[in-house]
Amino acid sequence: MSLLKLVNVWAKYSNEYVLKGVNIEVSEGMIILIRGRSGVGKTTLAKAASMIMKPINGSVIYRGVDVWTLSEQWRALTRLREVGYVDQECMLLSELTVYENIELPLKIMGVSRGERVRIVREVVEVLELNGLENCYPDQLSGGQRQRAAIARALVKKPKLIVADEPYSNLDDETMKIVHSYIRSIVERERAAAVITTVDLHTYYDVDKEYILENGLLRTVKA
Repeated sequence: MSLLKLVNVWAKYSNEYVLKGVNIEVSEGMIILIRGRSGVGKTTLAKAASMIMKPINGSVIYRGVDVWTLSEQWRALTRLREVGYVDQECMLLSELTVYENIELPLKIMGVSRGERVRIVREVVEVLELNGLENCYPDQLSGGQRQRAAIARALVKKPKLIVADEPYSNLDDETMKIVHSYIRSIVERERAAAVITTVDLHTYYDVDKEYILENGLLRTVKA
């Protein structure tokens, strides 16, 4: 079943078109990988897919609805409840500990304290963040910050995961652990994931694969 569609999406970055009529469909239970060199528009595509950025032209269809025909309140609630977005810059809140950063989406959603503790402990264990819960972001390495940001996005078991270069600071073994966890959420929750990477060669366990170049997606694996 189709979860997300980008239809003829055009978008600019720094007054230059980086998306020139992009079309993509993401179905439940599917992980899609988008490769591309730095600066080709992968982040712009990720922000369009996660309803953060409005395209100049084209439609973003989520669960059969054109999201930009609805209110900002609807988009904000949908992002909170159903979309797990991983920014390549991590964007952890500096005044919160690792635990508090990961817990934050659940807290905003009104999840009970006991349930929050259980859920956060699970994701901390899986992503090997044990012992770092009381650290602040500036006390972490790049890879640790990246894992904490991924944990924050995944803690609510989102229906749609959009991860912009989530593996750039991870070693191969840690990347496999994180990717396996994303795969488990996608399969268990009948969710979907869109992952971008600047890496043009490494093999990833995905269902479809594209290269973004010259503003368009070229299919590598269908």
